[in-house]
Amino acid sequence: MESGCGRIYRMYYVTIIFTVLLVFYGILFSLLAYNSFYIDWFIEKITLKDTVRGMKQQILGQRMYVPRKTRRDVRVNVYLPAERDMPVVYFAHGGDFIHGDPDDIDAFLNRMKDVWNVAIVSIAYSLIREHVTSYPQEEIQDVVSYFYEHGHEHGFDGKRFLLAGSQAGAYLSLIAGVSLVQASKVAKGYLFLYPYLDYVSTSFARAGWHPGPVAIIGAGSEKDVFACEEYEFELDRAGVGARLKSFPGKSLRFIENEEDGWRDAVQWIKDRIDEDLRR
Repeated sequence: MESGCGRIYRMYYVTIIFTVLLVFYGILFSLLAYNSFYIDWFIEKITLKDTVRGMKQQILGQRMYVPRKTRRDVRVNVYLPAERDMPVVYFAHGGDFIHGDPDDIDAFLNRMKDVWNVAIVSIAYSLIREHVTSYPQEEIQDVVSYFYEHGHEHGFDGKRFLLAGSQAGAYLSLIAGVSLVQASKVAKGYLFLYPYLDYVSTSFARAGWHPGPVAIIGAGSEKDVFACEEYEFELDRAGVGARLKSFPGKSLRFIENEEDGWRDAVQWIKDRIDEDLRR
């Protein structure tokens, strides 16, 4: 039968071992939980399947993966016009940050490469279910930075570029553009289709950080169109240079879906692209 002293010593040793293990796991958790490299590595591993969920087996564009040194490569679709070494439009799809894929607008962008006479790179940025919002904007930055140096190897001029996006993609392209300006990679212009707007967009303008010029397509409800009008006002007041074309009552994908009025919108976009590339 175990004596009282034996039980005390056993509890003492168990307490020491438990304390050591608790401290060890606490230190390990702190090192991993507050280290962005390990966080990104872990999230990339568990969300790998999500990055290919919306992919189609065959597309009209050229699918490739933009290499990154320490993070997962970024999938893009590349569309080249007949003429080589043309400027490039980087396009980020819409989907409210939670759905959508570049392959969904493959046919539309394949047509636009000839209508707009530019190369187009459609970016498969990570969705919110995969990463926080700072991660996809960094993916856009890394894609632009890669082609800034290697665009000619792929048939276009990566140093002459515009940033474009639809809905959430417009929002991410704006934030990526601000960071790219700080890295001395300045877009010729910005093209936003029915952009997602919040205080961040107007705050950049009021603080004097908003890059430009900006071409905006407004659509949707009266509230959506009015938000675009307010955004244009803030940009003009900040001297950014904004141009707005509104299509009240049209759906927030009427251009990509080639619904009524899309041809007028596409021509207006082409005119703005030509203007910005002449700067």
